[in-house]
Amino acid sequence: YVDPICTPSRSALMTGRHPIHTGMFHHTIKAGEPYGLPLHIKLLPQYLKELEYNAVHLGKWHLGYYKELYTPTHRGFTSHTGYFNGHEDYYDHSTNIRMNKDQDGWGYDFRRNMSVAWDDYGNYATDIFTE
Repeated sequence: YVDPICTPSRSALMTGRHPIHTGMFHHTIKAGEPYGLPLHIKLLPQYLKELEYNAVHLGKWHLGYYKELYTPTHRGFTSHTGYFNGHEDYYDHSTNIRMNKDQDGWGYDFRRNMSVAWDDYGNYATDIFTE
């Protein structure tokens, strides 16, 4: 099953469960929101790791990152290159951040594993992913 928006569809793909069963069916996760795909739910890369596969995550995560345990390398992926939020500029890797209902901000959102990848600033994201 898929939904027309990011977070619910990604949760279905990673878990094999309809988003109604993961708690990820309402809307997308906004930057800085304090939740993510529940940790007690096993993800596809965790199953693959048990079978001795190396699962690599490239691109958009969008399943929560407010605590390190919610990020790709803590959810079964052996490496991650990409961004945690729902979108980014493909060259400068910036994303808008909703601070509150009246204030937006901007931030850099591109990582290699858990490190901010400042060296990738100005490089086209698709080229980075296909290197």
